[in-house]
Amino acid sequence: MKNLFLAVGIMGISVASWAKPLTQAEFKAQVKQHYDALELKQTALNVSVDRRDHPSIMIAKACDYSKGLKQLKQFSEQNLHLAEARDELKFVSSLDTNFNQSLLDLGTTYETGCLKK
Repeated sequence: MKNLFLAVGIMGISVASWAKPLTQAEFKAQVKQHYDALELKQTALNVSVDRRDHPSIMIAKACDYSKGLKQLKQFSEQNLHLAEARDELKFVSSLDTNFNQSLLDLGTTYETGCLKK
């Protein structure tokens, strides 16, 4: 019984620390990580386009980049208590909207080209 209470207590602490809102510095650090990952994905996409890879390869790389944008957008939405997160959400939403147009230029959308695989 004592072990059960200990386990429940540890789980409660884990949940409490997980739910703790990020500070401005923590948010900035994680946004930087998102952008570093996005930069790698964008480079891979650009290389694929420059090499004139098969459209399915370019679409897969475009989907990977688009997914990264959507993850950053979701991360910003989860931290709206920070003014910087609200600004980031506006910015990344515009990037996402513009990139959706790029997917249309490839003849697909995020929903049809990326989610239905």
